[in-house]
Amino acid sequence: MKKLLFIGIGFHTKTRSCQFVLDLLTDHFDVTVCHVDQYQSDPFRALPGASGRYDVLVCWQIMPPRDLLDRYFKWKHAALFPMYDSASEDGNPEHWYPYRDFNIICFSEKLHKRVSRMGFSSQYIQYFPEPTPMAGWGDPHAVFFWARQEAVNCRSVEKLLQHTDIKKMHVHRAMDPHQTFVEPTLDGAIQYSFSTWFEDRQEMKQLVNDSAFYIAPRLREGIGMSFLEAMAAGRCVIAPDDSTMNEYIVHGKTGYLYDPDNPVPLYIPDVKTIQMQTRSAIEKGYARWQSEKETIISRITASVSVNRRKLTASIGCRTFSRPLSVTKILWKRFF
Repeated sequence: MKKLLFIGIGFHTKTRSCQFVLDLLTDHFDVTVCHVDQYQSDPFRALPGASGRYDVLVCWQIMPPRDLLDRYFKWKHAALFPMYDSASEDGNPEHWYPYRDFNIICFSEKLHKRVSRMGFSSQYIQYFPEPTPMAGWGDPHAVFFWARQEAVNCRSVEKLLQHTDIKKMHVHRAMDPHQTFVEPTLDGAIQYSFSTWFEDRQEMKQLVNDSAFYIAPRLREGIGMSFLEAMAAGRCVIAPDDSTMNEYIVHGKTGYLYDPDNPVPLYIPDVKTIQMQTRSAIEKGYARWQSEKETIISRITASVSVNRRKLTASIGCRTFSRPLSVTKILWKRFF
């Protein structure tokens, strides 16, 4: 069996958000996993421990400095799985240029289009989770909110829901690193309950299923496992109008989207209809994912197809507008 090195983020061992792709890769390769910690002063210190020759190198949601990859590893094929939430501001070709000989696989259509326009070898594939067994539609007067980021907080959620019949909100206080929890108003309009940790994931799933509504916890997502699992359970998801949420949710049909810079109260006349349509959309999407997921395997071992005309043009334009930034990248690559 061919050898594959998977470089990913250690935090995902807790969230298990990359497990679906690891399971797929393990079916086809002898997989070695190397976790890096992006919040440490030396985030890539684990790389030397995995040094060696591999048939395939996969960088999952992380872009290690190219000189470190070249120093510690040899490979025949390489693939990069960037995530929109961490790469949303990286619209400059010099950021991606060191990975021009990688096949790029995007789970965000918005990111795929951006990378393709610059000339890099990119493919878009949309992931869908397996629909979960239904245990009811949940309380139509209750909402589950996993507080992860300051920008999506209890007070902004209260504003979105102020014209609805929501009476209860369960808040799971488990913030992303370097994020601070924003307290709710506690004015009596909504009855709050809180949690900070679950020993068993089923405990959290049960709380999600107890409510008809689910608040997507982040402004943007790489894939969006948390809100996708809620949709797979037939919950009505309320989310910021950005990728990847707006690539799954049709406003007023399979959930609700809002402008996080100007949140206005939502009008939600019939949540159960939304839930039923959401469940149906996930069922159809999961069937499509099952038929398409093997293209990931063929893609990561395919020849890289760079559009040299687009790449040259995008690098050329940036050289005139940001000469120091581009020169720094090219210098590190060739000298």
